[in-house]
Amino acid sequence: KKRVIRMQEDDRKLAIKDMALDVITINDDLIRAIEAASNVQNVENLAEAHTSFVEGVKIISRQIEDMLKRYGVEEIESYNQPFDPEYNEAIEIDESPDVGKDTITKVYQKGFKLDKYVIRAARVKVTRPAKKPDTTSEQTEENTTASPH
Repeated sequence: KKRVIRMQEDDRKLAIKDMALDVITINDDLIRAIEAASNVQNVENLAEAHTSFVEGVKIISRQIEDMLKRYGVEEIESYNQPFDPEYNEAIEIDESPDVGKDTITKVYQKGFKLDKYVIRAARVKVTRPAKKPDTTSEQTEENTTASPH
């Protein structure tokens, strides 16, 4: 039994080691981007440095997404999907006649899952179908408030 536990622990450490190396490599790229942006000497180069920095950060973001995919971590597709509380956290709710059921109309923070496990739920805005005016309750209210005479 101890041998099985030790083997499981070794497998876990190897998986962490591989992921850590990927994260370290991506962090090296991030540090280089920060250093390059910090070394801007004059205003004329500022716009060019800004553009290069933004492009560099976009590349790093793609590297992170690719790394997560290699480890089986998937983004939860939320936008324009029916609201599912298992995968999404509603942080804003509104109503619209344009939807037929509770629908995610904005993603504030992406969600991620690994197989069937939710790593982080997506933080979203949910749009519900607009409630139709209830005319029967208004008529009933008018009838009950009218005087009997």
